[in-house]
Amino acid sequence: QVTAQAAFKDVTDFLNSHDIYLDKTPIELKLRDRYHVGNKNALGLALIKVLNVNGKKVKQPTNKIRMRSGMPYMLFGSVLIHELGHTWLAQKRFPWVTPKTEEGICELFAYLWLNSKRTPYAGYLAKKRVSARDDLYGGGLRKALQYLRNNTLLSLLDQVKLAGDFAEVERE
Repeated sequence: QVTAQAAFKDVTDFLNSHDIYLDKTPIELKLRDRYHVGNKNALGLALIKVLNVNGKKVKQPTNKIRMRSGMPYMLFGSVLIHELGHTWLAQKRFPWVTPKTEEGICELFAYLWLNSKRTPYAGYLAKKRVSARDDLYGGGLRKALQYLRNNTLLSLLDQVKLAGDFAEVERE
């Protein structure tokens, strides 16, 4: 649990250094074995409620995150910051974005955090995320990185909040 608390402080300090602040409501972080996270392959899971408000889907944070126990610090931190990304998007009332856009933003948080660590293992994990072949996680991250070539992280987040999707961001 000490390592989990240290990782939580580390990743939230990183987010804060980029002017990304979680709400003051405490986050409940629980460590679980592989069969009690969400599914047996999940490393982490942010619990988010989906409500129907006036015919629109709205995400509401529960401020609960489940993480698999026993991961190395860098992997744990990268999964934790990814899951905090989902919580942050729900807290900040982002529109209902495509899964690729949401996962791309959360993967971007993890990628940037890993790159800030400057260790061989962190570099390996960052490269693994960028080269992921799946369109949802790897494709979403590559779209976010493409936008960051000429813009800031906050600009990306502002544009996605306005447009709701990377497709709209790309046209600018």
